[in-house]
Amino acid sequence: MYAIGHECLVPYTEMGLRNSRTFCGFDVVVIGGSAGSSHAILEILNSLPATFPAAIIVCQHFTSPYLSLPRYLKEIQLKINDRSDDAVIERGLIYIPPRFHQMMVTNDYKINFNALLHGGVPSINLLFSSVADTFGDRAIGVVLSGGGQDCAKGVISLKRAGGKIIVQRAAASMGMPSAALATGCVDFALSTKGIISALISMVMMQGVADLFRVPLPSWAH
Repeated sequence: MYAIGHECLVPYTEMGLRNSRTFCGFDVVVIGGSAGSSHAILEILNSLPATFPAAIIVCQHFTSPYLSLPRYLKEIQLKINDRSDDAVIERGLIYIPPRFHQMMVTNDYKINFNALLHGGVPSINLLFSSVADTFGDRAIGVVLSGGGQDCAKGVISLKRAGGKIIVQRAAASMGMPSAALATGCVDFALSTKGIISALISMVMMQGVADLFRVPLPSWAH
């Protein structure tokens, strides 16, 4: 059973971050969603502090213009990777692909950006699975609103590797969040503000990630 309603693990507007520059509970946060997840993605990115130490990789089925126009990104305190070629993953950087590009994480801790054929949709399953292979239990996967079941296999892969899984609660009854929940591998179902609080708490505060632990279902081993 996933945890629901524990949205204030530590209030992200009030928490002490005295250890934030030395402690990093997870190395990477990977976020997947479709076009309807744009506002949630922006809210999350806008709310993370400049000292947030993990890398953030964002994948949408249809990358929103909101994530490429400077006027929508001006509130973000973290740096955004502006390269479209292969890039080394660095802590504290946000990686957003150009439209119609598939991202994959390689074993040498790089992101590959591969152009898709016209009309092609990036696979969240592939991205989550590649993050699981490279980062294992040092990764957090976040599933936001989106249609279809693209994410379920990646969620299982990430959970098998020891990572944490969060889904957007408001969208939990539909599409991708519902498919993620059906795997039995979800640790948290939270509102957007709850996701922000959970990410900052688990990444920046020692011991918080162990407060709630959902075991891997026996059939997913």
